[in-house]
Amino acid sequence: MRVQFTSTVLFVADIERARSLYRDVLQQEIVAEGSANVAFSSGLVLRQNAYGRHSPEQVQNLVFSPPSIELYFETDDIDQIADQIFEAELEVLHPVAENPWGQRILRFFDPDAHLIEVGEQVECVVRREAAFGIPAELIAQKTHLPVARILGILSGDPLSA
Repeated sequence: MRVQFTSTVLFVADIERARSLYRDVLQQEIVAEGSANVAFSSGLVLRQNAYGRHSPEQVQNLVFSPPSIELYFETDDIDQIADQIFEAELEVLHPVAENPWGQRILRFFDPDAHLIEVGEQVECVVRREAAFGIPAELIAQKTHLPVARILGILSGDPLSA
């Protein structure tokens, strides 16, 4: 027997608003959709008011409370994503901040209070550090990446990135 993970399902109150955030801001590609669900190529699925363990009568009395998880995305332009998040008037947990290993991240809540983190791709971190004249060995120490990977990223080798 084989068990394969295929998707993460988020229950949402407003499918249109959630679709817009994940499609337009977080750039997820829609592969299938219906009136109350949207599936993205990444494996993420949105379902409106889908409480599979409750009868229709019970659903009307439920208080919507999302699970304690964080969805993580990466981008090559964290500042552009931050601007879009602020324009969408979403609740921001913290603005763009830098982790000790140099990666800049932003955390916010989607319209249904799911925690979302968007971080820079590692290649962005490496290139930014190198632009300041920091040697590959010191970038490797800071980012916890092997020196060979740092050198590959800086040389444009797609297999190392």
